[in-house]
Amino acid sequence: MRDNDALNMNFNTCRNLKVDTVMDELRVILQLESTIYSNKFDYLSFVTEDDQRISSERVSESWRRKICEWSFEVVDHFGFDREVVSIALDFLDRVVANETVPSGITMNRREFQLIAVTCLYLAIKLHGETDTIEGPRRKLKIQAFVELSRGLFSTKILEEKELEILKMLDWKVNPPSTVRIVSTLLRLLPERSPYDNASVHSNAITTIYEMARYLTELSVCVSTFTFNYKPSEVAYACILCSIDALRGKVHIPYSARIQFMNQVTVSTNLTPHAVATVRTLLMDLCPAIFSKDELSSTTLIRAASITDSPNTNEFPGGNGKTSPVCVMAEYQNESSPRKRSRLTD
Repeated sequence: MRDNDALNMNFNTCRNLKVDTVMDELRVILQLESTIYSNKFDYLSFVTEDDQRISSERVSESWRRKICEWSFEVVDHFGFDREVVSIALDFLDRVVANETVPSGITMNRREFQLIAVTCLYLAIKLHGETDTIEGPRRKLKIQAFVELSRGLFSTKILEEKELEILKMLDWKVNPPSTVRIVSTLLRLLPERSPYDNASVHSNAITTIYEMARYLTELSVCVSTFTFNYKPSEVAYACILCSIDALRGKVHIPYSARIQFMNQVTVSTNLTPHAVATVRTLLMDLCPAIFSKDELSSTTLIRAASITDSPNTNEFPGGNGKTSPVCVMAEYQNESSPRKRSRLTD
């Protein structure tokens, strides 16, 4: 056997083993999202225009979005992985649905805010406080969340709510996040021949991943994706949208794209047609990415940061970033002056 044939045989063998491993992981993910972590009902569907006119204290789509944006600001400020926000929102949506769907009555904002703060604390504690290549990451104590709420919630209240949430979730606190599924799916992109320039291919996959990751972060803030589509559907749509948006900026051969889509279909039964609606929603959500304008991939990826808050107060002892505390205060602008003063006292 020639050396080249032996090299190709070894390469293909490793490739097949890798694909088999990824397919096994995807089967587990699909099972989890369809069973244990499938109970995310649309608790916002109870909110009508009349409800909003009668009471501004009820939870709405905009309120959920603001909580999501605040959560991103918190994890950015303290240097945690943004994936914990999608996990926290998974906790939040499941808990609120369990409390409101049976009664058909929307939750008031204060209770929703308490659950959201506790879910973020819990997600960071379970999934964010890991060691990094820079060294051990310091833990974020519950007192930090008391300060983030400007004293609206005490340590005792947060600890009691944490235990209540864990019991309500039946301690099922490892949901398959959309960004994790993106990472897993991209491992199905076929490798180049060992004779090709692998670094170009690696850079292309990294760029697609960063773009898809950004789209998953946008989707977390919009309940339509959470309540109507599975994480695997959103993840696959994010990848396909990223490939489309970056076409001409990164090179993925046509044959590789076709092989990738076929592998995804075999592994998950997902097809481009099956996620067409999700892709359309993503394009409507962030049309600038899919415009004809010549934007560099670096510019598009850097757009991921959510830094639109008009308040630029620094968190005490912080590093100059926008304080997540101010977001809590900003939410209360929709409430009465009396409630705003209690929040900031």
